[in-house]
Amino acid sequence: MFGQEYRRVPVSQFREGAGMWMEWVAQEGGHVWLTRHGREVAAVIPFYQLKMLEELMGTTETRVAERLERDYTRFRAAKTVQAHEEAARLLAGDRIGGAARTAKMQETLDRKRDPWEDDPVLITSSPRRKRLVFERDAVSPEADGTSGGRSKR
Repeated sequence: MFGQEYRRVPVSQFREGAGMWMEWVAQEGGHVWLTRHGREVAAVIPFYQLKMLEELMGTTETRVAERLERDYTRFRAAKTVQAHEEAARLLAGDRIGGAARTAKMQETLDRKRDPWEDDPVLITSSPRRKRLVFERDAVSPEADGTSGGRSKR
């Protein structure tokens, strides 16, 4: 591992011959240190060395993916709670931010659509997420002709 060959290459030069540099790294096991204005900004190393580094640091891609999934799940849950709180405020006649946002959400709600389905502020969309049900939209299972509120496909 010691005495490995490395090359300092400006980013602009690397762009021109990226394939050649990656081939050199893969074949020779060397390192390419990318520089910008003479300062190292990144490196290209063999993949097996990245795996070794991840193990040493305890940050394998699986662990990072699991952490990101946990964070996203928490974020989505918080945004869903926020959407329900905003729905309650709208139904009570209160504003949910600026006048434009309140009007847009109220208009969508009046059309009996879930205003938060594609809302860029409240990203709560998920294929498994159930549509928000508002008091004025609620229908008993007997009234809609189903036995559990869920239609069979």
